[in-house]
Amino acid sequence: MCQNVLKLNGTIWISGTLHNIYSIGMALEEENYKILNNITWVKTNPPPNLSCRRFTHNTETILWARKNDKKAHHQFNYETMKEMNDGKQMKDVWVGALTPQSEKKHGKHPTQKPEYILEKIILSSTSEGDIVLDPFCGHFEHP
Repeated sequence: MCQNVLKLNGTIWISGTLHNIYSIGMALEEENYKILNNITWVKTNPPPNLSCRRFTHNTETILWARKNDKKAHHQFNYETMKEMNDGKQMKDVWVGALTPQSEKKHGKHPTQKPEYILEKIILSSTSEGDIVLDPFCGHFEHP
């Protein structure tokens, strides 16, 4: 579905954990996408590792990709990201807490992202009035 609705200059953001992100990355490349970045989200309050048989998993990867077409020119709002990062270039490691209970107003989604992560994603790669499709949650517009 995303391949059909994504505009030539649009981008796609997909999050995952070690359990699926490598397969997702390979699938993107097989579907003729170019991966632009992989963001590592470091969770400051990860859930505990109840089995005590592995390291506590406190990161999630977010892949940013576009169609692999020479005519495609993705949007990156460099100056906006720099402003959000106290005048310094935004890096590909984002640190912050899991989704607070106050943002879980409309039910429980097992992998709901906190608003600050979604804000960075939307502000980095869209313009005011652009349509953002979240095929697993809903329809939003750039603020």
